[in-house]
Amino acid sequence: MVTKLSRSSDPIDQYIKEHSLRLTSEQNEIIEKYIEMLDSFDEGQFFQVIIQLMGCKRCIEVGIFTGYTALTIALALPSDSQLIACDITNQYVRQDIWKKAGISDRITLKIGSAIELVRSNEIMSSRQEQNESKKQQLLQNLEILAE
Repeated sequence: MVTKLSRSSDPIDQYIKEHSLRLTSEQNEIIEKYIEMLDSFDEGQFFQVIIQLMGCKRCIEVGIFTGYTALTIALALPSDSQLIACDITNQYVRQDIWKKAGISDRITLKIGSAIELVRSNEIMSSRQEQNESKKQQLLQNLEILAE
């Protein structure tokens, strides 16, 4: 498998590739088809460490493409957690891989504009009064990204 990381001549990148990068067979299945369009695999592993250190139970990903990062995030989440994955299309999303990895119950796929999904409360929990400030902050961040 050729990855962006394996093409690097940086000794640190080579060390990461040889000693710390651990991908599941499901991650490799997505990588094989979409290698040129995916983020760096070490970033995904970094997300997993952060998620576990923070004890995250709910995450949101905006713009999921194949669902590779959603898979990577869900693998780091406890079994009673939820990742809300938003995209404008499900054309390339590999939900079959999520099922194969046994984490599809942790991922809720929402199709549409993330800004509109937040505005319509599609991706917020039922505790609206507690989440109103989080909702406003998320909307601001999404609007900045959309510019």
